Amino acid sequence: LVNNYTKPIRIREKQILDLIWKPDPYFVNSKYSYFHAVSFPNFRMRIYPDGLVKYTVRVTSVCNCFMLFCLYPHDRQTCDLRISSIAYPSAFVHFVWHTDPISFQSDIALPELHVQHVWTDKCNVEGKLIRSSCLRLVFELERDGARFVVEKYIPSTLAMMFAWVAPYVPYNYEDVRIITPITVLLTLVQMEKGDKEIRTSYITSMDVWFAAMKGFTVISLLESLVVLALIKRSRAMEKNMQRAKTELERENFKLEKHKLTRLYHRLDSMCRFISPIVFVLFFVYYMLFVAQGNERGCVAK
Repeated sequence: LVNNYTKPIRIREKQILDLIWKPDPYFVNSKYSYFHAVSFPNFRMRIYPDGLVKYTVRVTSVCNCFMLFCLYPHDRQTCDLRISSIAYPSAFVHFVWHTDPISFQSDIALPELHVQHVWTDKCNVEGKLIRSSCLRLVFELERDGARFVVEKYIPSTLAMMFAWVAPYVPYNYEDVRIITPITVLLTLVQMEKGDKEIRTSYITSMDVWFAAMKGFTVISLLESLVVLALIKRSRAMEKNMQRAKTELERENFKLEKHKLTRLYHRLDSMCRFISPIVFVLFFVYYMLFVAQGNERGCVAK
């Protein structure tokens, strides 16, 4: 389209634009796309004297992005936008990136994901009969985990720690020792499943965290059951002491009662000391190996 004009020719009429040949790019991984036409078709074409044609058009597209949530909510995702020719082979239409192809009018703000890096590349389109030119725009995204710390991690940790109250409860409050861990366990189940946004068929980092919190709670419940069984056995020994006919039998029952009392006191003391240490060790392991593990580890064969 070489011409003798000294300034670029501006094409503003849709009828003239339809008469000019244009390449046929399309978004390969698009689910839904449309051109903007309010209040006038949003396009701009300029034809320069040397024949160079610049064509700009506003398009909105919703594209597919394959994501893995093994490290959710500490995951990092890579999404791309693929542009190719639908009818022409690369010998007829060849797409290349401009020197500076990406520009943003303002900073991109997403609800949870932050754009860490954007870069361009070439690609291959699978499933086509012809080999056409293809361009790829890649977005590297990282999830912001601050909301999950406030809504998931801190409440679940506090709920689990509430189950640690059982070893401090006086021994005559037997119902409290059982009801407290059960209530915490039901709370954790509801907290995990109540507003779950990501549902997968594999285990995510968040699933590992809640499984550990429920595991600590179940251990506290089992410890309470063992202590209550020992207390019941100790009380039975005390009744046997009162019904003993000889001094020897009374001393044997007294010795057995003393052993049982010392055993459940020691068991409570161990739980008070070991539970926080085990939780701290799990927290370090979770942050170093689970939350920062392999992106595809949960689906790898």
